[in-house]
Amino acid sequence: MPFNRTESLPKPRTFGIIEQIVAAVDAQRKSVSVTTNLFNATVPFNLLVSPGVGLTSLNIELPAITSELVSDGVTYMVKDVAGSAATKPITINPFAGDTIDGGATLTINTNNNSVSLMALTLTRWGVVK
Repeated sequence: MPFNRTESLPKPRTFGIIEQIVAAVDAQRKSVSVTTNLFNATVPFNLLVSPGVGLTSLNIELPAITSELVSDGVTYMVKDVAGSAATKPITINPFAGDTIDGGATLTINTNNNSVSLMALTLTRWGVVK
C-alpha cells in the first residue's frame, strides 16, 4: 500500500496511570543487587547484598511502617549473596521509632545467611521464615 500523505502518523504512546501501576507492581516482584548502603528502601524487594570494594560493612534502612505495609503484608528479604557477612556484616535498621522484633537493629554476620522481615504493626518489623 503506497504512503498516503493525507494520513497522519500515529502519535507516540505515552504511559497512562494503569501502565505506571502495572510497572510499579512488576518492579515489586524483582530482586535488586545492593553493593552500597541503602537508605529508605521504599519498595519491597529481595535485596541481594554484596558489599562493594572498600566497604567493611553495609547498612540497609527500612522505610517507616504505614497501615498499607501492614495490611498488604509487605516483606523484605535480605540475602548475603557474596558470602562475606562474617567479615562485612549487613546491618538492617528500622525507621526511627520502629523495631525489628523489639530490637533497634538486626545484623547478618554469618556468611550466606538471609532474613525476611514483614511489617507486623505500625512500629514493628518481624522476622519471618
